[in-house]
Amino acid sequence: MDKKTLIGNTQELFKSKFNCKPIVTSTAPGRINLIGEHLDYNNGAAIPCGINRWVCVCISKRDDSKIVIYSDELESKIETNLELNYKSEELWHKYVLGSLKVFKEKYELNKGLNIFIKSTVPIGAGLSSSAALEVSLISAYFEIFNIKIDKIKIAKLSQKIEHKHLLIKSGLLDQLSCLFSKEDHLLYINFKDNSFEYIKNNIENGTFIIINSMVKRSLASSKYIDRVNECSQGYEILETNRIENISQSDLDKLIKYPLIQKRFKHIISEYKRTQLMLKYLMNNNLDSAGKLLLESHLSLKNDYEVSCDEIDFLIDQSLDFSGWYGGRIMGGGFGGCTINLVDEKSADRYIKRLKTLYSNEFKIEPDCYNLKIVEGAMIES
Repeated sequence: MDKKTLIGNTQELFKSKFNCKPIVTSTAPGRINLIGEHLDYNNGAAIPCGINRWVCVCISKRDDSKIVIYSDELESKIETNLELNYKSEELWHKYVLGSLKVFKEKYELNKGLNIFIKSTVPIGAGLSSSAALEVSLISAYFEIFNIKIDKIKIAKLSQKIEHKHLLIKSGLLDQLSCLFSKEDHLLYINFKDNSFEYIKNNIENGTFIIINSMVKRSLASSKYIDRVNECSQGYEILETNRIENISQSDLDKLIKYPLIQKRFKHIISEYKRTQLMLKYLMNNNLDSAGKLLLESHLSLKNDYEVSCDEIDFLIDQSLDFSGWYGGRIMGGGFGGCTINLVDEKSADRYIKRLKTLYSNEFKIEPDCYNLKIVEGAMIES
């Protein structure tokens, strides 16, 4: 479904639920991350971009104090009030209610709201459906209450939802990607200060194929939080928080802490791969870029230990495909998707092969996406 169709469908569904037109329509794309996995909360760098899958939020004010929220994909409803005292353990409820609570902490929420959510970003696939939801909701609140705010603040408020209401110590990779993506460009984000620059997508004759293992994972219930804590312990031991300052001798100091040493082996090597990937992408060096992706996967599998059997199967079955340059697990890990750099002419053949092999092995057909780079979050006219 393209963006225009998604917006039209969401607005029509809103009208059918609430018998009125939405005042504000907000969208935010999902994202892929080429390289730099788990570096956002390690003050490293990453190269993401927004993709042609979106969350769309329609919203209007009410004449009473009720807040009524529908999710089309989940076929679920929340009805609460301005006190936001609704209790639920459902994950999407926590994100939506958390967004309202974060907004209310600093800004006046003095009117009831009708909110309708529709999404084409797969949930639990490592494509940042949660961040796209957070960003589109927060953006809609500021627009409907006519409050000016810059995108960096939207990113930080969205991150606060995860920190405070999901208890996930996430970095800003996903939110910045959803907000600042630019058509036909990649983002290079430096997480030391959350600065970024645009890189023209110079890839020719190659395309990125995303394969969804259909293994859903939740960052809140996975070992993602353990990885964040393990890295935090390592920085305390080394008495630094600057990834670029960590040397091999520093890594040797962690020998008494073998688990933490493994984690740091990944983040140091991944940071170096991120710097190299910049050069390879600018020069359209697909062979070298693909090798970096595979190195990243092996590091994520063996040192960071965030892969799973299904993901490893997808990578292993790609190794002898002639049009495959390289690939890796993408996102927080423990399921989700692989990102694969494939020869453009071989893309359809690659997808067909992996679908067949995976279906035979796991009795479920993986979703496959040949994605486009799109603009970031926006308020739609």
